[in-house]
Amino acid sequence: MEGHGSIRAAMTSGRVWLLCGIYFTIALGIYLVSFWLPTIIKGSGVSDTFTIGLLTAVP
Repeated sequence: MEGHGSIRAAMTSGRVWLLCGIYFTIALGIYLVSFWLPTIIKGSGVSDTFTIGLLTAVP
Protein backbone atom coordinates (compact mmCIF):
# COMPACT_ATOMS: atom_id res chain seq x y z
CA MET A 1 0.00 0.00 0.00
CA GLU A 2 1.31 3.41 -0.94
CA GLY A 3 1.52 6.48 1.27
CA HIS A 4 -0.99 9.28 1.45
CA GLY A 5 -1.55 11.42 -1.61
CA SER A 6 -1.92 15.16 -1.72
CA ILE A 7 -4.92 17.30 -2.52
CA ARG A 8 -3.08 18.67 -5.52
CA ALA A 9 -2.55 15.18 -6.92
CA ALA A 10 -6.23 14.38 -6.44
CA MET A 11 -7.41 17.57 -8.15
CA THR A 12 -5.22 16.93 -11.18
CA SER A 13 -6.28 13.30 -11.52
CA GLY A 14 -8.60 12.55 -14.40
CA ARG A 15 -10.12 9.62 -12.49
CA VAL A 16 -11.21 11.94 -9.65
CA TRP A 17 -12.86 14.32 -12.11
CA LEU A 18 -14.62 11.43 -13.85
CA LEU A 19 -15.99 10.12 -10.55
CA CYS A 20 -17.09 13.65 -9.58
CA GLY A 21 -18.92 13.98 -12.89
CA ILE A 22 -20.66 10.64 -12.42
CA TYR A 23 -21.71 11.57 -8.89
CA PHE A 24 -22.95 14.98 -10.02
CA THR A 25 -25.00 13.42 -12.82
CA ILE A 26 -26.62 10.88 -10.49
CA ALA A 27 -27.39 13.54 -7.85
CA LEU A 28 -28.83 15.86 -10.49
CA GLY A 29 -31.05 13.07 -11.81
CA ILE A 30 -32.36 12.28 -8.34
CA TYR A 31 -33.17 15.94 -7.66
CA LEU A 32 -34.86 16.38 -11.03
CA VAL A 33 -37.08 13.36 -10.48
CA SER A 34 -37.97 14.41 -6.93
CA PHE A 35 -38.95 17.93 -8.05
CA TRP A 36 -40.90 16.85 -11.15
CA LEU A 37 -42.51 13.68 -9.75
CA PRO A 38 -45.69 15.43 -8.49
CA THR A 39 -46.20 16.96 -11.95
CA ILE A 40 -45.62 13.59 -13.62
CA ILE A 41 -48.11 11.90 -11.27
CA LYS A 42 -50.69 14.63 -11.83
CA GLY A 43 -50.22 14.26 -15.59
CA SER A 44 -50.95 10.54 -15.32
CA GLY A 45 -54.49 11.29 -14.18
CA VAL A 46 -54.35 11.54 -10.37
CA SER A 47 -56.09 14.75 -9.33
CA ASP A 48 -56.29 14.52 -5.53
CA THR A 49 -53.49 16.54 -3.91
CA PHE A 50 -53.22 14.23 -0.91
CA THR A 51 -52.88 11.15 -3.13
CA ILE A 52 -50.21 12.89 -5.21
CA GLY A 53 -48.32 13.66 -2.01
CA LEU A 54 -48.53 10.06 -0.84
CA LEU A 55 -47.39 8.71 -4.19
CA THR A 56 -44.52 11.20 -4.29
CA ALA A 57 -43.38 10.12 -0.83
CA VAL A 58 -43.08 6.45 -1.84
CA PRO A 59 -39.72 6.65 -3.67
